Parts: sequence; C-alpha cells; structure tokens
Amino acid sequence: MLFYITTNIKGRAFDWKVHLMMISVVFLFGITACLSQIALFRLFFCTFSGCELHLGIFLSVWLSFVALGSIIGTFKISSVQNFFLFSFCSPFLSLFAAFYFLHAFSFITGSLISVTQSILFLLLTVPPLALPAGAAVPVCVRNFRSNAALPYSFESLGSFFGGILFSFVFEGKASTIEILLSIPILITTAWAIVSRSKMKLLIIPVVVALAAFFQNQVHTNFELLIWKKMQPEMQLMKVCETPYGKIQLGEYSGQKSLFMNGHYFESWPDSSTAEDKIHFFMSAIASPSEILLIGAVNPDVLNELGKYRKTHFDIVEIDEILMKTMSENASSTEQISFICEDPRRFINTADHNNITGHNQSTLEQSGAGGTTNVKNSQAKDANYNGLKKYDGILIAGGDPVYLSDNRLFTHQAFTAASRILKKGGIFSASTAGCENYLGDEMQEVILTFYQTLKTSFPFVSAFPGNRIIFFASNESDCVPQNSESFIRNLSRRNIHAESFNAYSLNNRMLPFRMNELKKWLKSEKVYYPDSDTQPGSFLRQLQLWDICSSSNFSPVIRFFSRMSLQKTVLTVFIAYAIIFFIFSLFPAYTASGIPLFCSGVSGFTSLLAEMALIFMFQMHEGAMHKMTAFFFGTFMLGLSTGSLSGLKFLQKYPLKKPETILFQIKILQAIFYLLCFAFCFQSEYHNSFLIFSGIAAASFIAGFEFSVIEKAISHSCTITLKSGSLAAAILTAENIGGLSGALLAGIWLFPVLGTSGTFLLCIFLTAGASVLLKLRPTSR
Repeated sequence: MLFYITTNIKGRAFDWKVHLMMISVVFLFGITACLSQIALFRLFFCTFSGCELHLGIFLSVWLSFVALGSIIGTFKISSVQNFFLFSFCSPFLSLFAAFYFLHAFSFITGSLISVTQSILFLLLTVPPLALPAGAAVPVCVRNFRSNAALPYSFESLGSFFGGILFSFVFEGKASTIEILLSIPILITTAWAIVSRSKMKLLIIPVVVALAAFFQNQVHTNFELLIWKKMQPEMQLMKVCETPYGKIQLGEYSGQKSLFMNGHYFESWPDSSTAEDKIHFFMSAIASPSEILLIGAVNPDVLNELGKYRKTHFDIVEIDEILMKTMSENASSTEQISFICEDPRRFINTADHNNITGHNQSTLEQSGAGGTTNVKNSQAKDANYNGLKKYDGILIAGGDPVYLSDNRLFTHQAFTAASRILKKGGIFSASTAGCENYLGDEMQEVILTFYQTLKTSFPFVSAFPGNRIIFFASNESDCVPQNSESFIRNLSRRNIHAESFNAYSLNNRMLPFRMNELKKWLKSEKVYYPDSDTQPGSFLRQLQLWDICSSSNFSPVIRFFSRMSLQKTVLTVFIAYAIIFFIFSLFPAYTASGIPLFCSGVSGFTSLLAEMALIFMFQMHEGAMHKMTAFFFGTFMLGLSTGSLSGLKFLQKYPLKKPETILFQIKILQAIFYLLCFAFCFQSEYHNSFLIFSGIAAASFIAGFEFSVIEKAISHSCTITLKSGSLAAAILTAENIGGLSGALLAGIWLFPVLGTSGTFLLCIFLTAGASVLLKLRPTSR
C-alpha cells in the first residue's frame, strides 16, 4: 500500500493538494471520533441501567485514552499504514470486547454493575476507539509537516459535523451498534484520499456492502445477549432506540414489562395498580373537566381514563416512540389528547399563552373495536388559543431519585405547575418508599420532595402507601382530608372498577397511618429544596446506585459530600501555592511547564462548563440524550474555530511575548465563567440556543488558547521538541485536565456544589492560573 504522504511529502514544501488531503483526513477522523464516543457512551448507558453520573466516569476513561493516543501518535510505530489499519479495526475490537465482557462476567445478571465493573467494561471497550481519536492530530502533524493548530481545527470541525449527524440525522433511526459498524466506511474513505492504489475505488463499495450485511446480525445478537444477561426469565418482544434512550419490551406469562435504558419502567396488564393511580387522584377533585397527565401511561391507565366521559385529558410525553409503545392495545379514548412535547417546557410555556403550536402526535391505537386514530388537532379547545389551566395535574411516571425525572420535581417545575392550575385545582405526584421502614437515603428523598413542594404550594397533603402520594393546591380546603369525601366524589361519577372501591380508600386513609405520616413529615431535619441549579438527585442517585450495585463507594461519597465550597476554595489556594513553590525550585521548566499547566486548567474548566451547561439544558428541555452528540460537536466546533482564529491572529500579529496574550485569555475565561454563574439562576432562558452559544464560547476560548500555548512554548522553551511532540504534549495536558474534571463532576462537583458552585470553582481555578502566569518564576 502506497501513500502520498510517505513517498512524496517527506522533505518537500507543502502545496495546496497536500493541505487538502490532510484537512480531509482529519475531518473524517473527527467525524469518527464523535460518532464512536457518543455511540459507545449510549451503548454503555443503555446496557447497564446508566444514570447521568456515568457520563463523568465514561468521559474520564475516554479522555485518558485520548491523551495516551496523542502520545503514541508521536512514535514512529504509529506510521500512517498502522494508524489506518488499527482505526479500521477499532469498532470491531470494541464490540468484541463488549461481547467478551457480557459472556465472561455472569455476576452482572439482573443487577446494576458496580464502579469496578463499569470501569472494567470501559477499559475493555474504550481504548480501540479512543486511541485513534487521540493519535490523529500528532500523526498528521508528523507526516504532513504541519503545525498542530490546522489539523486540530479540522478534526474538531469534523467532530461537530459528527454531532449533527448523530443528533439530527440518526436520532433513533439507527442503533448505536449500526453506527459503530459504519465507522470503517469513513476510515476507508480517508484511506482512499491519500492512497495511490488503483483498488481504492473497488474497496469502498465492498466495505459498505459488508457493513450493511453485518450490522443487523450483530445488533440482533448483541441485544439478545444483553437481554438474557439482564432479564433471563422474560422473552424479549421488542427493542428499539429512540432519540432519548433505548426501549426494551419483555413478556412473562402474558404480562408485558417495559424497560427504559435498562431501568424497569412499568408492567401491564395490572388493572389494580392502574385503578389506584387514576381513581384516587380523580376522587380528590370535585369537578374535573380538564386534566393534565405528565409522562407516558400504559393501556390499563388509558382504559381507566376512558371511564370519565365528561373529562378531557392531555397526556404530555417527549418520547413519541415510548408513547406509542405504551399505548398499544388501549381502547378508543376520544377525550384524550396525546401531546408529543417535553413536559417541563409544556408547563413553562403554558403560563405564557403559547400552547398553540405544540408538536402534537397522532397515535395508532389498536383496541377491541378495531384500529382508531387518536388525533390531537390544534385548538379543539378554545383554551389552546390563550392561557389553558387545569383542574388537576398528575405526574404519572418518574421518581425524583433519577436526574432525568428530577427535573419535574424541582422548585421551578412545581412553581410552573402551580400557575396553570385552576382555582381549587390539585397537583399530585408520588415517590417510592414506605414511611414505616426508611433508610437515611430514602428519608432524605421523601423529606426533600415534601419540603420542595411546600416552597411552591401553600397547602400540601400526604397519603401513605407503598408509594407516598402528595396532593398540593394553591387554596385551602381543596384536598379532601378524610375517606368520606373521596368516596362521595367516586360514587357521584358512578365509575366501575374491579379492585378500587370505598374499602380501598378507607384502608389507605386509616387514621393511625395518616397521623403517623404527618408526624414523620414534621421532622426537624431540613434539606435544601431541589432546584434547577442544584438538583438533590445527583447525590441521592449516586448513593442509591452505590447501594444497589454493591460498589462499596460510600466512604468516597461521604468524603466528597463534606467538601463544601469554602473548603474547595481553600484547597485550590493551597494547591496553587504548592505548584508555585515547585516551579520556583525548577525555574528552567516554567517556560513550558506553566503554559502546559494552563492547558490542563482549560481542559478541566472548559469540560466542566460544557457538562454543566448540558445538565442545565437537561433540566429545562429534557432532551439531553438526543442533543448530547450535538453539544459535544458544538464543543469541538468551538475548539476548531478558536484554534484557527488563534493561528491566524498569531500569523498576522507576531508576538514577542505570547505569555501576555495567554494571561489575557485566562482573565477572559474567568469573566466568561462569571457570566455562566449568573446564567445558572436564569432558568427560564436555558434554551437550546443559549446553551449552544455558551458551549461554543467556552470551547472557542480554549481553542484560541491552544494556538497561543503552542506559540508560547515554542517561542521560549529551550528544549527542542520533535515534530508532533509539542501537539501531543498540549493535547495530553488538556485531556488530563478534562478527564480529571469529568471524574470529579460525577462524584463531587455536581452532586455537592451544584452547577452554580461548579462555575465558581472554574472562576477560582482560572483566576489562579492567571496569577501563576503573572508571577511565574524565571531562570536567572
């Protein structure tokens, strides 16, 4: 195999064809890096019942191998031939490692995997895909004799394009395994660009045909293997990926059970549970005419709703595929409107006269009487043209323990819901846990839920059960306080139910049970209310995951949970003092050491800013899983444009002291993080455009700094670095900072400090780096 860059480039001046080849190759590798990163994360997340905290673990492992790949890329062993060959085989190696993990470790059956097992899975599957992602830039720098900024910029641009592909083109149309097996096609295309072989035009269609042939088989076998490991007693009926996760539908003895991202979601038929959920809520409302249900509901619940002929129901769910899956085989329910919209956005915009125009779906429902189209056309109700309010709002699914659901249980969400209740309207939600036997973790969950609810509603009542049900209202005497009132409302509507009756209400509301729960909720323990800036689910989810997975991670969690913001600031101050002292002892290394340290700080803070902004978007919009690839690509776009801008700036304005510009960049970063800190508290503006702009700005500054750091080190460093080594050194420092931030984000920063505290930490770190630059020791 012959390559232009190994036969014609070495020792020659560059021409535009060479630059075009290099740009095309790194652009394609940027696409593969983004696709492989997101696809592998979704594979890990959806297979092992992942939570948002797994993102930090994954990113830390990914970035560590990207950093290692950038070092390997400087060695002669990483020739272009070896680089292309390994990159071509990387998705196959990664999937083989995943198959091996599932076959070899039977102890993961039916349970959450521990921290150790999670890291082991990632150590097996990440390296084949992350090493080429890190090596691409150093390999191109060494073989194309280019500076680092140009290939770094176009690789980042390719990653942005890959993010667009994943979030807006594939978005549930292709599985993650199918996406991974498409990567060899991109690698083959990159090889064809630089190859002089006459066979290249034949090889590309062959690779495409083989990829198409194996994709479906590998995907089917992998999903069956996962299901047998996780749910060995159930038959797999359906599995599909949506823009928001993976749906698995199993069946056991005629009962269907739905799992979302590996988590158990709901089962049916189960008429007793459906009757209790709906009729208890509806019996609390004196005259229900307009009811809002948040979250997808199963056919049993839909059938119970159909019994209320004089009531109109709006069911709001962001995932249309999930909504369709759960509503199959339900009876025809003409008074139900299915609205495919994020529930949080829906209740936010409902208060601003903007309900008209929501994306409303049409569901094909197969009932006993045939197939019926249930359409929610615009403005059937005149209220849709203005402010629509409801007699009752019920969160039909979800739990505050999970971050993806917790966004519906924050102070901001409860306040928005309270504004769209009619006079005398009732809001209801529930959480798992029996008040008679609660551990410390579940006690914190329930008390936080209750105390947060009271910050938005002046009147809150709780009712005992396997799930504690809370009713809240804006006016007093709206919620019945005795079983007789519930029974009166239920009897007046003449609702026929198999298991829910007056006895059920009396049993739930036994006086000693009601008094015991009221007494327990008056606990003197006071917790911070859940909010968009500091959702309590971060820490609770980590604690419960540690218990359920037997990770034995509790000592580490307790240690970091005591690291308040004040202790964090003191730790940062001491750390910078130690670093300054070390550089004072070895002043000869300050010319390269301090800029590399600044690169590490930028990697740490910029990745934290990206993650914080993504989580803020998740709290407001609920589309994190759909948009993660796009936001990752946005981050890379900012790096690309920033790096190119920095390169052009340095070419146009040659600097005698690039360290001065580096100091000014650190000050600019600190100001930007200060703006982000203020932005945290403006939750109504956490929309996709502003989040996109914030991520792009954070990465643009980091990318601009990349070129300045390269210039600062090459300008003042007395040690001569080989071609590609300087780029590898900067990328390694940046990735080490990034992986440190990703690891700490999941177990400390977001759970304890929250997004606002995380931005404050970024301000202190960046300001400290600027002080270190200003006071840097110099050799005599």
